[in-house]
Amino acid sequence: MALALDLSRRSTPAEGGFCTFQPVADGGACPWNLDCENCDKVVLSGDGLVYWRRKQQQWSSLAERAPDGATADYLHSVFEPTARAIAGLERALAGDGPARRSALAQGRR
Repeated sequence: MALALDLSRRSTPAEGGFCTFQPVADGGACPWNLDCENCDKVVLSGDGLVYWRRKQQQWSSLAERAPDGATADYLHSVFEPTARAIAGLERALAGDGPARRSALAQGRR
């Protein structure tokens, strides 16, 4: 499911994206100790998509070179939440026209 958010009004920059949890967006403290990587309230922006695709490739490469299957499975499981976020962003961007995708990739509205 793609979700469109006006990030200029109800979000705050977070590690790798934007936090949409309203108490934090309003300037409050994060109840999850800024654990943005594991938080479902953080959304990625088009600006970070290239970065996160590279990170996904790095994790995949590490898993491929793991000494055993258990280690490879562990590495894949650690990156899985981020992989789901990347896939969601790619689906959302695929629904936009080329000009909008370009603007999002450059961090413009």
